[in-house]
Amino acid sequence: MAVAGDCTTAVCVQYDTKLTLEGLSGDLQSRLGVNAQEDVIFARLEHGAYRDGVKFGNGKEISLQLLGTGVTVSLIPAVVEEEPVSEPSIKAKTPVLEEII
Repeated sequence: MAVAGDCTTAVCVQYDTKLTLEGLSGDLQSRLGVNAQEDVIFARLEHGAYRDGVKFGNGKEISLQLLGTGVTVSLIPAVVEEEPVSEPSIKAKTPVLEEII
């Protein structure tokens, strides 16, 4: 993958990153049973000459090289789930008052 408009600058992507592909060719859509726009996961392929690829929601995998030209790749921002913040328990000490008689 390369920066849009600058094919000399490569973009590194970590495996298991969620991506959106746009502009998939009609041929790929037919062969893979996907739409022109699909959410995928960047994957390390276990077969073929190229190891970098994507995995579609239907389980089909394809190397980046076979996507062809003109496909736009966008990063899907990761959702960070925050753990609920529990209120600190405050135990107040009640002062002991002694009566002086």
